[in-house]
Amino acid sequence: MNSKWLGKKLMASVRENPNIKLTDICTKAHEKWRAGVSRLKAYRARKIAIALVDGSFKDQYKRLYDYGHEIIRSNPYSTLKIQVQPTQQDVEDNEDGYVSRPLLPSFKRLYMCLEGCKQSFHRCRPFIGLDGCFLKGYYGGMILAAVGKDPNDQMLPIALAVVEGETRESWTWFLELLINDLGGQQVCKKITFMSDQQKGLLPAMDELLPGVEQRFCVRHLHSNFKKKFPGKQLKDIMWKAARASYPQAWEKIMREIRTINEEAHKHLMRIPPRYWSKSRFTEHSKCDSLVNNMSETFNSVILGPRGKPIVTMLEEIRNYLMERWAINRDKMSNLQPGEVLPNIKKKLEKECELSRFWMCRVAGDKIFDVYNINQNGDKYTVNLQTMVCSCRRWMLSGIPCCHAVTSIRARIEDPESYIPSIYRKEAYTRCYEPIIYPTYGQNQWEATNYPDILPPPIKKMPGRPKKSRNKEADEKCRDSTLVSRKGTTN
Repeated sequence: MNSKWLGKKLMASVRENPNIKLTDICTKAHEKWRAGVSRLKAYRARKIAIALVDGSFKDQYKRLYDYGHEIIRSNPYSTLKIQVQPTQQDVEDNEDGYVSRPLLPSFKRLYMCLEGCKQSFHRCRPFIGLDGCFLKGYYGGMILAAVGKDPNDQMLPIALAVVEGETRESWTWFLELLINDLGGQQVCKKITFMSDQQKGLLPAMDELLPGVEQRFCVRHLHSNFKKKFPGKQLKDIMWKAARASYPQAWEKIMREIRTINEEAHKHLMRIPPRYWSKSRFTEHSKCDSLVNNMSETFNSVILGPRGKPIVTMLEEIRNYLMERWAINRDKMSNLQPGEVLPNIKKKLEKECELSRFWMCRVAGDKIFDVYNINQNGDKYTVNLQTMVCSCRRWMLSGIPCCHAVTSIRARIEDPESYIPSIYRKEAYTRCYEPIIYPTYGQNQWEATNYPDILPPPIKKMPGRPKKSRNKEADEKCRDSTLVSRKGTTN
């Protein structure tokens, strides 16, 4: 019983459970074949079984051009770009003047944007989250992804790229292809982009889309802020400043921060408020999000595929998108025509609950003076005819704020009637109308005339390779059996 034989026998078990434990393999070998297996042999057998199920990391690069051709055949008007680089030996041979056999190019980058994703995004709000995450396979690398928001405030993946690292060059390459897919520079200048201030992304955005509206994820801003200025008081007041919806409220909160900690105030003032505070956000995107949760959600969804060979990974992601589009296409069939979508209803219910603390006086036809019943000085003006509130929250999100709800109820009307069409059933149905089509199996792929691709150069770091990243002390644990690091000193 060698590891190669055992690996073939474990294919079915690995296909059902890719994370099968070594002790389970040893137990199975003992019970089924009455043979003792060491942990090292079980590890080698599991590795062989995974390679047989998912494919070899090295061999799958050879069929990348064939896979790209199959994607374009099955999903016309999609974009799949592959960038290769000469091997190191090619360069040395050319410099020395030797004539040798031509070497195959090695993989550098890949970009994929399915036509169904493009069409769906054009039917949603102009808002995109950009983020990167590490690949956990043998050759490493990163995935850069662009994710939008659908009418029900859920993630809508648009495009992704497999690159060598998070650099200005790789972000520029990814953004150039994304801008071309979405309609060019003039169209993309009307889109709001949110990111986590990744290395290389900001100069790439300034180069390709100068003046476009950008937002920084406040959760990541606070992660950097708390390293210099820890404490719950400063954390709460920073988030309060980020949530301030008009300039005067933001300025008042910033004065409070200055009285608490002068250096913290200077640190925040170095970041222009148009990047992180609702008080300076524009209203055309109809999205008041302060965090890049949609990108984080997509990264967690592809957590499993990120550790697999490149073709298997891309195909699993495409399969996920295909199934997601098909499920969402029928998801809201039980809603009545024109009905508001569930997640938007929840937001409106919260505003209706907050409206208990507000009263209004009629100032004119559909114009109201709304004030706080606790008489704390808060007072706003609501114009139902133009759907404007002086707190700006209604215009930022498109969902009536608590002040607007108070005014609407004063007219004995339903707040849901003021929800725009972008949050209703018809918008959701249009969003997921495009179809992401299935592909043939590898045996039916057409063989292209392009040369085979070698894997990218391996950049091995010292020490044991890590499968999971180090979490922050205040991050929630995914598994309820794990203890949080909150309060620990190291």
